[in-house]
Amino acid sequence: MKKIYLFLIGLILFTNINSVQALSNSKYAVDQPSKNTLSEGITEDIKIHNAGRMIDYVEAIYTIPEDYEGDIRIVSGIFDALSEAHGYLPGDSIKVKIKVVNNSKHEYNYVDKSFILATEDLKEYNLEVVEGTYGFNNKPIYTPFAPFRTANKAIQELYGVSSTSKIKSDMVTDEALDAKLKEKGYKGIEDLNLYYLEFYNAYYETDVESLENFDAKIISAIFNGNCLYVTETNTEIAELGYNYWYNKLFAMSFKDEQVNDQNMQDYAIGSYMRDRNKGNNYFKEAFTNLKTMETKELTDTYLKINGLYTTNAYMNYNFSAYLEFSLDMKEEEKPTIKDDEIVPPNTGIK
Repeated sequence: MKKIYLFLIGLILFTNINSVQALSNSKYAVDQPSKNTLSEGITEDIKIHNAGRMIDYVEAIYTIPEDYEGDIRIVSGIFDALSEAHGYLPGDSIKVKIKVVNNSKHEYNYVDKSFILATEDLKEYNLEVVEGTYGFNNKPIYTPFAPFRTANKAIQELYGVSSTSKIKSDMVTDEALDAKLKEKGYKGIEDLNLYYLEFYNAYYETDVESLENFDAKIISAIFNGNCLYVTETNTEIAELGYNYWYNKLFAMSFKDEQVNDQNMQDYAIGSYMRDRNKGNNYFKEAFTNLKTMETKELTDTYLKINGLYTTNAYMNYNFSAYLEFSLDMKEEEKPTIKDDEIVPPNTGIK
């Protein structure tokens, strides 16, 4: 299993949970696509170009060999390669280049709407599930993919303190919070989400009915404060942290798209899963009419991590994604012959 670390706020990238379950009730809900595999015979070469601590860019080169026959599916190992590099900081932007080298005797065309950018199905890793949770992709949330609890203002209020530093990790275990919430008249740890909802509605003078309906500033406040490395187990809060990451904090953009911390939801991984048209034209432009002995590439593509709203709940956080697209072998055009152009064979008989 592969990991990507984001340092102070550390991130880990994993690379596929396939069971029958209820649909997510998230406003971001979408079905998880099935990941394919790189076509046999196509070679992949991933190069990480560093510039000091920062990655300057990552380059993925796919080579179609001389004797290759048939259509091609490219499933990129970019995310695996990044997972073996170093950690990343909120605000980082990683440039991505995708190159296809055609050494075959055939021409290829990009298959329209074959580009997929999505989360991954992680069933094969047999990870522990956060009980009762379903991400926006209608898959269970595994414990390594749940956010950590932080000493946020709601937790400080629960303990009657006014500093994040006065909350220690043993104060935010399920057992400790269960007891404190019961003192306040809640059922226990299963009501932590309800306590957060009531606290932050009052604190920010809002009136939303679920945590996901808070704006980005408030959701980030829920996940702010010292990270205490206690994994969130409350169903709604764990789902909130997972869904927020893929639909606000982790994004991909192309060329001159103006992406910033405020509009990143429009370019987040989840947005590509809900709209298969997103990004399609860039791949079509880059990889249509790939002639024999020609190389084409898609440049000026960026993976972005939200700098403003990625808070301490995501320290050493695990995340996953994959990218794929397809190329069809162009059919050879056969000449058409009109009847009056047909010349009978010379049999020698007159």
